[in-house]
Amino acid sequence: MKTLTITTVGSGLGSTVPTVGTHEYADNSIVSGITAIPDIGYSFTRWLLDGVEYTTNPITVVMDRDHVLEAEFSGEPPSPPATYNLTVTSSVGGQTEPDVGLQVYDAGNVVIVTAFPNEGYYFDSWILDGITRTENPLTITMSQDHTLHAIFSLEVVTPKAISLAIPVACVVSAILIFEGVIVYSYRGVG
Repeated sequence: MKTLTITTVGSGLGSTVPTVGTHEYADNSIVSGITAIPDIGYSFTRWLLDGVEYTTNPITVVMDRDHVLEAEFSGEPPSPPATYNLTVTSSVGGQTEPDVGLQVYDAGNVVIVTAFPNEGYYFDSWILDGITRTENPLTITMSQDHTLHAIFSLEVVTPKAISLAIPVACVVSAILIFEGVIVYSYRGVG
């Protein structure tokens, strides 16, 4: 019986078939299909069989003696997926979903942002990277960092006109109150 010891070396990562370790084979047998499999982001560089370089993969080894076979891998680990920041701010008068603040999303994510006005306010517009947008909800594809500002405005209620019929030669007083504030006052003789 002869032994074949398989190892991995280099700056990259990967595996082999058969697996790393010591394997026994009959004298003069032919072991074919020995394969180096690089992990994602890495590449197979070469085999070293007893110190002699081979670039074919898979490789075949004749077990005429004990052998050491090294699979060499190279490369850098893959970069994590890119992320981008969405910075959401808001004027007074409402909330947003997602909330105001810094949100981090993977590149390519589609984010739907919705504005919810408080009572007495209405949603006016968004400012997305300096550009006014009026749709609500707003869809943003995260292909870069974005800043988003929600603008809410106070609803204006127009008071209704009041018509009074006043008899001649009587004292008249009229007060118009809007949201707790006197907006018109009159006292006179009619």
